[in-house]
Formats: sequence, C-alpha cells, structure tokens
Amino acid sequence: AFVGEKQLSPQFEASNNDWESTKTRAHFAITRALFEKATNVAIGSDTGPALTMPGLSFHRELEILENLNIGKGDILKAATIHSSELVRVNKLCGEIKVGCLADLILLKENPLENLATLVQPQAVFVDGRYLDRQQLLRLREQGKAHHSFYVVMGWLIESLFQ
Repeated sequence: AFVGEKQLSPQFEASNNDWESTKTRAHFAITRALFEKATNVAIGSDTGPALTMPGLSFHRELEILENLNIGKGDILKAATIHSSELVRVNKLCGEIKVGCLADLILLKENPLENLATLVQPQAVFVDGRYLDRQQLLRLREQGKAHHSFYVVMGWLIESLFQ
C-alpha cells in the first residue's frame, strides 16, 4: 500500500464538508485500517504526486502517521523494512544485519520516543563515509539553494490547481 504526502494532505481537522476534506478523511481511515490489520505499508519520498519534495515529504508523512495514532515502531518499520521489501532490495538494506548495506543515522534521541528527532540527525554514515552535523547542515543549505527546473515547474503547476 502507498501512503503519500499528496494523498494524505495536511487537513487533519476538516473545517467543511467539501470533496477534498471528505477524501482526506477517507484516506486517513484507510491508512489507519491498513496499519491496524498489520498490512505491510511502505512509506517514503518518491517524487510521485505533483513532484513532492524528497526528504521533506518523507518527514511530513511520518508526522501525519503519528498524528493518526500509528505506533512509532510501526511507522519506522514501514519506512525501513517494508519499504525495502516493496522495492525488492530487502536482502541488501532496510535492516541492520550482516550482509546489508550499512547507511546509518546517529540521532540525539530515540525515534521510538520522538520521531521528530529524525529531522535533525547528529551524523550519518553513508557509502562508507562519516558526515558530522556541520557537514549535514552545509549539505542542507546547498540543497535549499538548488532546485531542478522540473521541480520548480511542478510546484508552479501544482499551485495553479490548488
């Protein structure tokens, strides 16, 4: 099952009964039911609907799921194990075990207690390289300064239809 930023828009309290509010409430109910029935839900940024911003949309999705009272452990499992199973790379990544690729994030807090800590990693091990907090902040600033033409056009087109 796919649960995306655009499908689960940030309308937690629908103030009126228009179609978007009704559709959003239905998506929330479906999402809750999938988790309650222990369905393997996979989450992650895919730049799918209306060119959502990778990374930012991922964290927004975690926040939405948490606000739907989905357990933090279930959310983390959906973001790691289930996501790697969906794209059939679970033999290579998605878990910390012998034989898996070892990209890791070091956090200030336990994400099982506070998912928001994932937004501010203290360090990252990626492709055998260690990136400390300062390097990560520099990369974030570089990312903010650079936007693909296609992403910017997607934002423009999306804003015309909202």
